[in-house]
Amino acid sequence: MTDDDRRSFPNLILLCKPHHDLVDKIRPDDSPVETLEQWKLQREEGESAALRSITEDRLEELIIEAIRHAGPTRLVTVEFGGGALLGAEAVGVPIELWQTLLDSNPHLCAFDKVLVTTVRKVGALRAAVESVDVFLGVEMGGTAAPLTMLGRRLSGP
Repeated sequence: MTDDDRRSFPNLILLCKPHHDLVDKIRPDDSPVETLEQWKLQREEGESAALRSITEDRLEELIIEAIRHAGPTRLVTVEFGGGALLGAEAVGVPIELWQTLLDSNPHLCAFDKVLVTTVRKVGALRAAVESVDVFLGVEMGGTAAPLTMLGRRLSGP
């Protein structure tokens, strides 16, 4: 059998992990081609007969759909907000409300402004975040005071 024949869709046989290891790695001599073909035929009889006519593209769609509906997921969200440093604490609001907050509370303009980043695990499975990259575009406009980030003056008047 050529590599292309072996990788072909009609040659596909779905096995659980333990049986896959048994057939391909642990005891391959115990599962000759004829035995594997018989397993496949038996599995694809009856209610599973529709599997014989399934295309590779349709199988991919079904697998993706099954994974989406499988239950627990590993999902993390990253939210950004505008904030002000009040002493040792940052007080923040969602980024879309930042300008409204400053307009309503002009005294906050005297405090250092910060970008508040919140990372939340919202899926059911454990998750870890190694880093969050933030690319910030700053519009200088008519800013009277110099703009600084991490203590460094960016540019401006």
